[in-house]
Amino acid sequence: MSSGKKLYNGFFSHIYVEKDAMKYDMTSKILQKLSYATVIQIDHYKDVFSGMRKNYMEQIKSRSLILAVRTGELIFPGAPVCQSFGNKNFYYASVAI
Repeated sequence: MSSGKKLYNGFFSHIYVEKDAMKYDMTSKILQKLSYATVIQIDHYKDVFSGMRKNYMEQIKSRSLILAVRTGELIFPGAPVCQSFGNKNFYYASVAI
């Protein structure tokens, strides 16, 4: 039995923006293109999203966009347990998920 009501928001109906990300031109461009979305300003994305244990299938039904500023290391030394293929300078980059 269905009530006929839409229970999930559409893609990017909400955009969470870190305060430090507001100063970037790219942020303005994104917000202009997605002007229908509700913008929620936050201090840091981890304040809102860290430690959340939600069902992945439920999350993909109503996706939000997060605009944040990358801080800290961008390139990390390779771990000893990883194959360096004989390269002395072995590093990796972490991608956003």
